Amino acid sequence: MQKNRLCNSDPLIFISSNIACCAFSILYKFGVIKSIIESKEITEEFIASSSHPDLIKTSLQTLKNYQILKKSGSLYKLSKLGREIYKNVGTIELIHDGYGLLLANYLNIYKNRSLHPESLINGRSIASASIAIAEQGVDPVVFNELKKLSIQGTICDLGCGSAASLLKICKKTGLKGLGIELNDDALKLARESLGKKSPVKLIKGDIAKVTGKYEDVEVLMHCFAMHDITPGKQCIRVLKSYLEHFPNMRYFFYIDSVAHTEKELSFLPGFDFIHALLGIPVRTYDETLSLFKNSGYQILKEKALKQIPNSYLWILKPLTK
Repeated sequence: MQKNRLCNSDPLIFISSNIACCAFSILYKFGVIKSIIESKEITEEFIASSSHPDLIKTSLQTLKNYQILKKSGSLYKLSKLGREIYKNVGTIELIHDGYGLLLANYLNIYKNRSLHPESLINGRSIASASIAIAEQGVDPVVFNELKKLSIQGTICDLGCGSAASLLKICKKTGLKGLGIELNDDALKLARESLGKKSPVKLIKGDIAKVTGKYEDVEVLMHCFAMHDITPGKQCIRVLKSYLEHFPNMRYFFYIDSVAHTEKELSFLPGFDFIHALLGIPVRTYDETLSLFKNSGYQILKEKALKQIPNSYLWILKPLTK
């Protein structure tokens, strides 16, 4: 009887897991996963008609070997593991497309041959992946909390990426939105999706160096962006500056992950490693709370994000309000 390659004691499952993720991503991007979910047959003719038939065929076989797919005749089905992976397809894109080049250069970074590792990040892919991640674990929580507040002004999303979350919130609440984003690829993706009559206005800008005053902004929001601003003293200066640039801000929806603990992993088991490649130490829970206190904010509410380990929504309020 053939040994189950998925058993925990088999080191090859760890060594080759990256291949399975790439295979899943290929089938997802080519629409094969969607066809499988819709119970459509994946015939030899279907495979042959694709632009890369050998790649599709071997990807299917790879996921079958990993017990992510099950096959009966020409019908494939996602296993229980496969269904869970599908829920996290945004995370696969985040790692393999967004941070793929960064990870591929880990040895050069370790040997100090790559002086600007941040240039190895694919901003468009990170923005695209963030849509799927936010839809599952962030957007419903944010919208539920916003409903409890009496908001009439503008919602500003710092580091808005594709602006998908901001647009969704504005459409549901009827409020105007302001998105600030520095990455050109993310801005291009955002402009492609917003359209001409969007309630969201986009500004290219660095969230660590905001200029001007935005007196119409009532709610400030950021999603997994502030941990990139280091060291802590610099982040405190940035947070304090928001009190000047957004003088009528009543609430600050601060969403971020913290460093892993012995009890719980961070957002991803390798979250801290990826940021170490970028030269960014991930803050602990206590360090994050200290930022708020030293920047002039009080915590109105803390809510753990159930779908994203070691990640929280903090609803902050300026101490002066």
